[in-house]
Amino acid sequence: MSLLIRSRVARQIGLSALLAALVITLIGGTALAQSTTRKLHVGDTVNGTLDAKAFAQVYTFDATKNDTITITATSKTKGLLLALLLTDAGGQTLQQITELSKTEVSIRDFKPADDGTFYITVLRATGVQGNTPGTFMLSLSGSAQTAAFATVTLTDSLTVSLGWSSTDFLSLEVRDPIGGSVNLNTPTVASGGSLTSKANVDCKDTTATSPTDTVTWSKGNVPAGSYEVLVYLNQACPSGSSPVPFSVTVTVDGKAQDPIRGSLTAAGQVYVASFLLSVPDTVAV
Repeated sequence: MSLLIRSRVARQIGLSALLAALVITLIGGTALAQSTTRKLHVGDTVNGTLDAKAFAQVYTFDATKNDTITITATSKTKGLLLALLLTDAGGQTLQQITELSKTEVSIRDFKPADDGTFYITVLRATGVQGNTPGTFMLSLSGSAQTAAFATVTLTDSLTVSLGWSSTDFLSLEVRDPIGGSVNLNTPTVASGGSLTSKANVDCKDTTATSPTDTVTWSKGNVPAGSYEVLVYLNQACPSGSSPVPFSVTVTVDGKAQDPIRGSLTAAGQVYVASFLLSVPDTVAV
């Protein structure tokens, strides 16, 4: 075997080992934190960046065994060559591919063996080597069946309320179990959730007298499963406080759960919590 071939094989073997180690690390924690903010659907295209600190980016999508999915990552920076890793929710590697000569890499016509959530990891084809920032485009295409999501029937509403007692600009986001995100930019979602009571936005008309943000689902059928709650400290406003204490209260069918309490100290910080809704009288915060 020539020296050139041995070198290329060694790089491929080294990358495979890195990918395997990466799966263990990401499933252990990082992937869960990232995937909730990077959920893709068939037809979506997103942009990402790789650099010395973030040598891998993780995305997630839901699929059924009747789906056919193609994942394509395209480098937008000269010299940035990409690798793709596809894993299931348990960290099992399903497919992986690297490209050491082209700007595009694809996992084509993936057919899940079972319904589930799947993770896409995009990283440099050379692993952690290289510290020049580079950008890429990731797209999800193919055919996806409409999944039948489980629901819970409420006789009253489901509300998630954020409250604090300063003039600072906090905001609430709630992500439902079927991929919808209710927030300042998207005040309503298909599942029925809507945001009201926006307070202290952009530090205008501020109040320290019980400002609140509330996300509400009206009575009837709402998605069952895990809801993610994010509290943002968008801006420290004049006469504000540091840290900024807050509470989040989840109320289901008129029954308020014990509040989630926390604090944020600097603009740009995010507090993340979640609750699991299975039946109206069973809520795990």
